[in-house]
Amino acid sequence: MQRPRIEAALALLRKGETQGARQIGAEILAQDPDEPNALQVLGVIAWREGRMDEAREKFERANKAAPDHPPILNSLGVIYRDLGDLPSSRAMLERAAAVQPNFADAWHNLGTTLAALGADARAAFEKAISVSPANSVALGKYAHYLEAKHELAPAREYADRTLSIDPKNYFALVTLINLALRVDAADDALSLADRALATAELTPANRAILLGKRARALEKLSRYAESFAASAEANSILHTARGEKLENLTGPRSPATLQRLEAFARSAPASIWTDRAADRGASPVFLVGFPRSGTTMLDQVLSTIDSVCVIEEKENIADAWMELLVSPDGLDKWRNMGPQDAARLVSAYWRRASAHVPQGGPMVIDKLPLDTALLGIIHFLFPKAKIIFALRDPRDVVLSCFQQMFGLNAAMVQFLDLRMAAAYYDQVMRIGMVWRERLPLEVFEVRYENVVSDFEAEIGALLGFLGLSWSDGLRRFHETARKRTIRTPSATQVIQPLYASAVGKWRNYERELAPVRALLDPWAKRFGYRD
Repeated sequence: MQRPRIEAALALLRKGETQGARQIGAEILAQDPDEPNALQVLGVIAWREGRMDEAREKFERANKAAPDHPPILNSLGVIYRDLGDLPSSRAMLERAAAVQPNFADAWHNLGTTLAALGADARAAFEKAISVSPANSVALGKYAHYLEAKHELAPAREYADRTLSIDPKNYFALVTLINLALRVDAADDALSLADRALATAELTPANRAILLGKRARALEKLSRYAESFAASAEANSILHTARGEKLENLTGPRSPATLQRLEAFARSAPASIWTDRAADRGASPVFLVGFPRSGTTMLDQVLSTIDSVCVIEEKENIADAWMELLVSPDGLDKWRNMGPQDAARLVSAYWRRASAHVPQGGPMVIDKLPLDTALLGIIHFLFPKAKIIFALRDPRDVVLSCFQQMFGLNAAMVQFLDLRMAAAYYDQVMRIGMVWRERLPLEVFEVRYENVVSDFEAEIGALLGFLGLSWSDGLRRFHETARKRTIRTPSATQVIQPLYASAVGKWRNYERELAPVRALLDPWAKRFGYRD
């Protein structure tokens, strides 16, 4: 019977004695390679140490050996979420909660996944707390969720309640840090971050998040070199955990794929696009630029208009880029496509987009910043589409990308290293400019700095481009933003009135940015920014 040894391994895990638990788990698997509890133990250890793919493999083997075992389903739900597979995460956690309705961990983990999906997670968190009122993880997660929903007083109440039970609770401490940062209480935020980093039991990802919070507090205190160092440490942790694997992926916006696309964009005859520019019905407007260039702010401003629907960072052109870009012969296929092929891909676009567009025929604005590199595909599908191009000083953009915590994929992993981030910006802008020079695109540039300094003039000009009318409610876009779920790193910034502190922020980091100025300064000059 392995039960006593499994109990011993679990007890060691609860005490944080990983090595002893690992040894017991390995010894059990040496005798029985499919023992689900031992697989579960080793999966949890791999997850805590940031080896996500190994953790998933262990949990999937455990689930195969013991189907419908709630703790294993719960673990699978967590690892799928951490790997970005939110639908699978939701399915596993809902199944765990259905099999064992009083399983608090399944309910609060389901709440976290629902929140990541942009769905209402309140009932899941409240169910977890109702079945386990002293469950500090459930309480802390609920506090964190309420803060993200801008319910600040209840968030503080639940955070304090959590810390009275577990003074080291990560979620409660992060909630209090966020609340402090909202009111520029940087000393308090820094003290809390240092406390959490010293005392909380942290996964690599959570340690990186806390270092990112520490970096923000240090920046508010004008301790810029220390802030940059904290961001660099956070990024190094994330790169060690997942970065190297992600760098080798070849998605539609990976550097390797974009390199092929740039060569094609420069050499292919323009007739590939211009000879097929038949009228294909209504076109969306596309909002592009680069992450951290002001696209989320423009999204929130335009979303205050009843006749506008902004689709926030959904892969609506996925069928087109899978066929024309990611498939091995896609670029060659593109040369031979006719209007019927384009019409088919347009239909596929609207099938995806319709899930996010209400009835009534609003103007659709499709926001995905990195689609700057895919303007050729957009023009192939929608030759009459209007393009909003969000501009911001490239040095501020790249610095901000380096400082932010993004969900990691083949594109976002570039921001974990400053040189890689600058090279990626250079690559995306090069391709974007090739498309703008070679294709008859209808583009309107919106400059972030101008929105901040003269909101009415810059937004008024944008509305004229779109054929929309001005209303005074546009200035209160931050109030609209509080009512929406925003799933970008700008979420806490766009709920505030306009502020100028982010303009020219790069000057505080001139020494740190020196290695990438040769790449970024030419773009700054091209876009009209001074040294």
